[in-house]
Amino acid sequence: MIDATDILIPNILSATDYYPFGMPISDRKVNSADYRYGFNGKENDQESGTIDFGERAYDCRIAKFFSIDPRATTFPYWSPYQYAANNPIKLIDVNGESAGDPTNVATISAKLDDGKEAAKYQFTLYVLQPNRNTRDKFALPTEVGHTFIKITKINKDGTQVEVIFGYYPSSAGGIKAGSPLGPRSVPGTLNDDSGHKYDAAVSVEINKLYVDLVISTAQSFENGQYALCGKNCTNFGIQAAKVVGLDIPETESLIPVKIDFVPTGLIIKEKVKGANPADLGQDLLDGKYNPLADGATLDTTPGIATDNTGTILKPINLPAAGTYGTTPIIPK
Repeated sequence: MIDATDILIPNILSATDYYPFGMPISDRKVNSADYRYGFNGKENDQESGTIDFGERAYDCRIAKFFSIDPRATTFPYWSPYQYAANNPIKLIDVNGESAGDPTNVATISAKLDDGKEAAKYQFTLYVLQPNRNTRDKFALPTEVGHTFIKITKINKDGTQVEVIFGYYPSSAGGIKAGSPLGPRSVPGTLNDDSGHKYDAAVSVEINKLYVDLVISTAQSFENGQYALCGKNCTNFGIQAAKVVGLDIPETESLIPVKIDFVPTGLIIKEKVKGANPADLGQDLLDGKYNPLADGATLDTTPGIATDNTGTILKPINLPAAGTYGTTPIIPK
């Protein structure tokens, strides 16, 4: 509304102070009866008293979800019912699928810009297959593997900063998009992948220009539509690897995009050709990628992608200014 002095007076629909796990603080909230949203911008279910996070319903009174995390097998050291790894001061749960730092191009750039002088950077591509050492496209209908990346900044004083993230379908698809049970195309989003398991990893030393190219690639995906074939997590990982000069295999094969349940099991009703974690991971495990040609290292031992931000290494003594590193060649 506009008052007599032409000063805009906002109409406040909601103002709430929360305890760390999302329960409103008594006498410190103002809500319109028509406003349904609250903690983390999620919709409140007035009838059950829960919060709809997309994949699961959350009860802020007990700081627990009502059902198991769809990615629980990726994080066996966490309870499948916990919220934000029981660390809501630092982490959030974007859509009910595991905890993570709020992740987008802005937060990634801000974390890498720690105000310290960089000695070098490193890029790592990670792949988790649905079933290790096979080309099976899914282990369960919603377990399709994952491809993600890490950027490491190592400072001259020996400290380091890391960002680990991948490309995902948003929760707009309901049942997890990117699986044969979900919609094929929904808005895409970047998610924190710290603590995610992997089957194979490729690492290479890069410089700041390449970091900027990777972030630009992430931005192009973040603003687009996630598609099961053509713009999925593996397409993102391969494209990011390409811009830093890695000649990563781009095997494409038929991916199940629609399945039906029948009493005897599953029937695959439709397949579409595309890149996927099963083929990319198997190409790396089978030696179809030559890391020496790119000056990279290949790790085929299963592991967990750990964020080592803050770890203090030995201070790095570099050559005189202007003599360190190589001039990047922009990939075609």
